[in-house]
This record gives sequence, C-alpha cells and structure tokens, in this order.
Amino acid sequence: MIEENCEKIARLCLDKFKKLPKQGKPTAGQWTVLAGLVLEYENRLHLISLATGTKCLSGEERWKAAKGTILNDSHAEILVRRGFLYWLLLQFKLKEEGGESPFVIKVGGEEPPAGDKEPPIGGVEPPVGGEDPPAGASGEELLEGKFELRAGVRFHLYSSHPPCGDASIFNIHEQPESNGTERTDAGDVNENIGDPLAITPKQTTDENKEPPLKKLKLDTNRTGAKCVLGGKMDPEGEGVQYHSTGPIRTKPGRGDRTLSLSCSDKILKWNVLGIQGSLLSMLVKEPIFLSSIIIGSRHFNLESCERAFSGRYPGTAHLPNLLQCMEVEFEYMKTDDRVPSHDSLLLVTGEQGFKEAYVSGFKQGWSKKKLSNPKSWSLVSQKNMAKLFKSVYPSLSNIDKYSDLKHTSAAYNKAKADFKANMPSWPPKDTSLANFSLLDME
Repeated sequence: MIEENCEKIARLCLDKFKKLPKQGKPTAGQWTVLAGLVLEYENRLHLISLATGTKCLSGEERWKAAKGTILNDSHAEILVRRGFLYWLLLQFKLKEEGGESPFVIKVGGEEPPAGDKEPPIGGVEPPVGGEDPPAGASGEELLEGKFELRAGVRFHLYSSHPPCGDASIFNIHEQPESNGTERTDAGDVNENIGDPLAITPKQTTDENKEPPLKKLKLDTNRTGAKCVLGGKMDPEGEGVQYHSTGPIRTKPGRGDRTLSLSCSDKILKWNVLGIQGSLLSMLVKEPIFLSSIIIGSRHFNLESCERAFSGRYPGTAHLPNLLQCMEVEFEYMKTDDRVPSHDSLLLVTGEQGFKEAYVSGFKQGWSKKKLSNPKSWSLVSQKNMAKLFKSVYPSLSNIDKYSDLKHTSAAYNKAKADFKANMPSWPPKDTSLANFSLLDME
C-alpha cells in the first residue's frame, strides 16, 4: 500500500533538504514550505526535485518584469513541479540522443525490460499516472507522442503544509474565550493557520461529576487566498460564515493582487489535464498524473483536500491518494513566532541536475541592474524551458514566439478549453504575457 511509504517519502525529502547548503534556506525566526516530487519504480523511491517557497510576484511586478525570464510563482509546490518538468525533458533528451533512461522509453522503439517482478510499492500496478486519463486529455492528435514512462512508474508529491486556497478551508473548533486561547487571525502573506480540530467534551447530567466544559466554538480555518472576480465570493461573516468553499482564488499577498492562482487551483488543473503541461504533452504518449499527495502537517483535512483537488470539478478528474504524515516534521514549519522567508530554492537531481536559490523570481546574487543577463534567469524560467524543449523537439525550433510554441499543442489546448468551460470563473490569461521572442535563446 502507498500508505506504507508515506513516511519514507517524507523522510527522503526532509533528509535531502538538511544536507543542502544554507543558501536559499530560511534563517532564524523564519518559516517556509517544503515540497518534493518523488518517483517510485520497482520498489525504490527516487527524489526528482525539491523546493521551498511561499512567495509570488504581484500583478504589478509581473507586468514590469521582462517576459519569460522571471519566476512568477515561487510557492514550493509550483517550483517543485517545474523542476520535475525540467528533469523529464532531460530524460527525453537523453533518449533522443541514444542514451539509456531507467524510467523512460521511446514509443514503439523498444520493449521495457523484465525488471524486478516483485509487486511494486503500493500493491497492484495501475496504468501510468495511477488511473486512466480523463477524456480529451491526450496530447497525440497533432504531434505523435514520442516517449512514455515505463510501466509501474509513479509520482508522489510531498508538501510540508496544505496547499494555499480551497484545500486550507475547513471547519475547526476553538476553545471558548474564557480559556484565553481563542484564535486570532494574523493576516499572514501566506496561510492564517487555525488550531487543529478539537473534540467537544461529552456532556453529563451526573451531579457527582465535574461540570462539563463550555462547548467549543466552531470556526473556519482561514486562507489568505482571494476569490477571483466574476465567481462566488467570500461572505466574510463570523465563524463558519467567513469563507465560501470551491471558488477559484489568487494566491495570498498584500498590496497589488497577484495574477497567480492558488496552489489548490493549480493542483486541480493537474488532476484533470496532467502534470506534464502543454509543451511536454507533445512529447508524451499520455498525460501523467500524481499517484499521491502527502501533507506533512497537523493542519490537514481530508475532506477539504478531496473537494479542492477533485470534488469541486463537475467533469472527470483524477484524485491521487491523499495522505497525512505526522511521523516527521519540517524544521522550518510555520509557527506563531516566525515570519515567512522571502527566499526560495529548487533542487533537481541527476547528472545534469542543479540547485538554485531565488529571491523575487530571479537567482540570488544578481542586482536589479543586471537582470537582463540570461545567467540571472532560472533554468526553469519559461525561456530556458522552451530552449530545452526545442532541443528535444528540433522540428519546432523555427517557432519564434513562446505563445505560438504553446499553441502548437492542439490536443492539450482543447482539453484545457474544456476544463475552463467546466470552471467558468477560471480567469483568462492575458495573452501578451506569453508573447515574447525565443530567438535570443538560440
């Protein structure tokens, strides 16, 4: 069962983080979120990417930045996925150049090895990604999928904190005011974490017993993520009437509202379309889905995660196994006496892997006057990812605009349009944000 490996996956991520140098890590008095993407194959676990972060650019910062060069969203769950996409492109490039990959094969070009015949970790072997993909999500109609994962490969997402947005909205119980422990909302730039669920004391009429405690007060765990305009809004009433559940939200933040959607919304999209995104959908035979999401926090609510990641979608969505791991805790988890770290980091494993530390969407150590230098851009920025993609798919190397490159994936874009039709409040992206040249990356 996957549950048996929950702690192993968490420890794999936490142990690797502890071994990393201090650049990009929180300092004393700071907290952050840690996320890891782990591959499971033939009873072995392999860490693919690891990331920390709680920040994203405001709308104003995004508009002012040079397009394609900056990381707009540095929340850990989003960074770790970008690291996974980079790793997967490297695997495809290796195969394209005649090399061997233990996890990827060419479609129709080879037979998977016999390998270890023991049952894989997690028991019965599902199709790649865990389940059959939703209808319309395949990316094969325009360009033939060139690669596929070996049968039995699975991916697990670990996060030390519940994803921001809908997954963090759930009912909690508070101690009455007379106990002096009623929660107050701190107005954090990330999540305003409530107390874990408490149990209402059992009432008794036995006069010989001590009088019962006062009934605990019902409230809602708050998220700083804001509902997008045009959809259902938060009533902002008292207690359980503060939030609405289900709406699309932008990420938490003060000042000018960010254009980045919450991690809960992005994970929902991954569970419908796959985590491979539009570019890689032209290279894979079928969409890739997460097999599990593991939350390493006591602030975990299964019902809210099921709703956020699948249940609120009216169409067909893959729901990964949702697990909580309390056996090990992240050393920089959020506490009341810590402030969020402004830094983030990304590690991608493998021979061509890397570690980068970021601040405000660029690599640390670069002054604002030198951000036009491509060396200041992350390897997982849009421009660098497009360059790596073109090296794997050279027949598309003549495409100049990033927006045109993404539009080439007709099947994925059709599936994405269907997804948005089922989520009418999903905000459209301004097309000018992707309208930048790739010629300077040749």
